[in-house]
Amino acid sequence: MRGGASILASKRGATAPTTVNISINTPISGSTELRPCKGYIPHEQFETISKAIENNEYRIINIYGLGGIGKSSLLSKYVQSSSAHIYYVDLSNAPKFSEIASRILYDVFKNKEMSSTDNDNILVDAIQQHLSSEQTNVLFIFDNLESIMQTGCECGRIMSEYSGYDKFFKIFLQYNINSTLVLSGREKVELSTNIDECIEYIKLFGLSGDQTKSLLSTYHLSGDFEKLCNYYSGNPLALKMAAVYISEDFGNDIDAFLESTELPDKVDELLKKHFDRLSEIEKTFLLWLAIEREPISKQVLVDKIVQQVVNNSYASRTLSNLEKRCLVETFYDGEKKWYLQGVILEFASDYTKDAFVKEIQETTAHYINLLGLINTSSKEYIIETQKRLLVDRIVIALIHAIGKEALKDKLREISEHSDSSKSYMAGNIINLHAAFETILGGFNFSSKWIINADLRYVSIHHSDFSNATVEGVLLKNTYGTLIDVRYSKDDKYILGAAKEFSVDIWNADDLQFISELSEHHDWVRSVDSNSKYVASGSNDEKVIVYDKTTLKSIYTQSSHTTRVRRVCFSPTNDDIIFSSNDDGKIIGLNVGTKAECTLGSFSDDVIQENRTIWDFVFVNNGKQIVSVSDDSSVTIWDVEAFSDIEIGRILYKHTCSIKSITTDGYDTVFCGCDDGSNLEINIINVSVKTSASTAV
Repeated sequence: MRGGASILASKRGATAPTTVNISINTPISGSTELRPCKGYIPHEQFETISKAIENNEYRIINIYGLGGIGKSSLLSKYVQSSSAHIYYVDLSNAPKFSEIASRILYDVFKNKEMSSTDNDNILVDAIQQHLSSEQTNVLFIFDNLESIMQTGCECGRIMSEYSGYDKFFKIFLQYNINSTLVLSGREKVELSTNIDECIEYIKLFGLSGDQTKSLLSTYHLSGDFEKLCNYYSGNPLALKMAAVYISEDFGNDIDAFLESTELPDKVDELLKKHFDRLSEIEKTFLLWLAIEREPISKQVLVDKIVQQVVNNSYASRTLSNLEKRCLVETFYDGEKKWYLQGVILEFASDYTKDAFVKEIQETTAHYINLLGLINTSSKEYIIETQKRLLVDRIVIALIHAIGKEALKDKLREISEHSDSSKSYMAGNIINLHAAFETILGGFNFSSKWIINADLRYVSIHHSDFSNATVEGVLLKNTYGTLIDVRYSKDDKYILGAAKEFSVDIWNADDLQFISELSEHHDWVRSVDSNSKYVASGSNDEKVIVYDKTTLKSIYTQSSHTTRVRRVCFSPTNDDIIFSSNDDGKIIGLNVGTKAECTLGSFSDDVIQENRTIWDFVFVNNGKQIVSVSDDSSVTIWDVEAFSDIEIGRILYKHTCSIKSITTDGYDTVFCGCDDGSNLEINIINVSVKTSASTAV
């Protein structure tokens, strides 16, 4: 026994336990949001659930029933109406137990010490000891349990890879704990324990005929509601989708629908009827929501669309149509977001899988171009879920159908015959190939878009990535955030400045990781290179110069007294490098002679310290530098003589801070200003001192 606590095998007494006031926000870990209840909730079902929870008689309450029957809606309504301390976890995306357990320890018990461990046993022990000793009274709700459950003859048991949940659930039965656990899913849970009398099992059944009539009142149907209800076992989701079908094709006549010779008798069949009627862009939207697996805004959805023209107005109409067909749900989280109910999420995921399998077998590319199977900007457990439920299933089906070698040939052929237009094809091929073989060889991705590819576990051999456009790609040895990314001057390497105090270098042709330069002691904010050197600037107030061939540091410049924002080599002299800081200065360094010069700070002809110079570029063949800064000025400096300059010349004054600048390589610069409400691009000709601006 853990912690010396007594194992209990009885129901709780009627006396309410002592509670500890704790502040817990919902939604909590494992879930994007506990979405508001919108569906029709029968009063009797709500009362049954409420009574079972509030009587405090059972340690575990297992609510189960068919998908779409209303389990999550019931729980949502209860959470909205309850004043109890509730900790809600949505298991739809099957997060690892260690992630959820660490969040519970932190959110409920303010225990930060366990955040670094992923040992399920240690985490379960820690939670058990807190629950047993602190007399904390929390209602834990774990929803959509089917995501971590086995299927077939082992239905009802938790999958072995999620055994941590099984161990955690059992402590509610084995120890003297005041908190209660609610488990909600499609199957009755089996916890492999003989202590069954402490569990209340509540199966949700469908609606009655009268309840069905109330649910569908806005559709203005006529006919036998009782018969319609019985046909779909009172499933609210199936009934609403049937109502849309009846309204569109049967003149609101239930009886005519029920007498149809092609009557869909399952939720999946109703979904297919609806899906077949959708426009191509409506299908694409629905499938993207299935891939994302979390609520997303309209703009995020629009930004994912390629090879289809979609503006915001058209996107609004498309989402509205999907909502009318009961295919998408909405809620507000600062802005309106869309998501899929569980049953529809499964259908759309299966459709995506089948579409990819068919296209690869036929060596065609439609959805392979339009949809990315994973979103590399998602949380890690979401990426793993996308791989498990989409990528892995597609690969398993294809290997079973055509074999591994034929699958490789099909993927190569699709890659060879694709054009250079923006698409998710290359990223999908890389992710699919990585699911069954870690060596990626013989592929031609030259001049193609590579979007949302996970290359962290892939070795690339004899594959062409020349002139490829890379977006949202996960690379090996990147375990944090890159602040600055640049190609080397010869385009052979990709250089990344990382928050993790390092400069990371990849081969630009095959994206293989080459080296990590880790001599800084704080965030690396900028990196640059030329034919001889690599240089980096950091929050540690240092500029470090490395030999490009050996990647060994050869000089550390310590002249800055504030963090370094930007480093940049002269385009005409490989030994000259300039760097800017938060103190309004740009400092030059001759790497060969170690000589330095300083370009001083000014605003309106008055020297002003503590002014960040965010960015700068060389113009006029390296003879001048143009910088942008916090004081809203665009400043030009003459640097050909490599000497100290106290005052530069203002080219342009804006109304807000300017943080970025680029050049056409000659005498024109482009800089951007964002005051929080308007984005403006300024175009300045340095030689003739003219400027123009355009709002974006």
